[in-house]
Amino acid sequence: MLTSGAHKLHLNEPDEDEYLAPRIHDVGGHVYAAQIAMFGPASVPEEDWNAPAVQALIGCTTWLVGVENDVFSYQKGKAEGQTSPNIVGILQAARAPCFEEAVAAAVELRDRLRLLILRLRERLMPSTEPPLRFLIDRLGQFIIANTEASLCAPRYNPSCEQRLARQGLGEFRGRAVGRAVTGWGA
Repeated sequence: MLTSGAHKLHLNEPDEDEYLAPRIHDVGGHVYAAQIAMFGPASVPEEDWNAPAVQALIGCTTWLVGVENDVFSYQKGKAEGQTSPNIVGILQAARAPCFEEAVAAAVELRDRLRLLILRLRERLMPSTEPPLRFLIDRLGQFIIANTEASLCAPRYNPSCEQRLARQGLGEFRGRAVGRAVTGWGA
């Protein structure tokens, strides 16, 4: 990851701006946007693609996905001893005295990005031709897909077996997990 690598080299915890500026490249939003556009009804004209509002929409989508990924992954990373910067940790160090307030600040940032995306979408859609309309619609679906994938991803939502192992309850397999969790015999 570009963001964590750059900050590890400098051995400092970035502030919000220093973290978010390169984060846009970590998530690969422009690459995803280009791939989405390739499947559209036709190529997005270069002048549309390079329009400031379209680039802002792609950038905000990328940041939203990155911030949301950070919120989902923070606890897991901390439990595993990862030292890579994460927006939750950065917000906690900068302006939130506790973890819950840092998460709330990150969610507020995500929500502000979502609102900006909706405003950009509303501004662009009335005069948009089908290729750009396709891209705008699919960027919205990309956000939804990322959220849904994060909600069920094993890396963010460990299995019962993994939770028990983390809690020091040993290795459990198959029915033993059910017995350990429910107390029922098999």
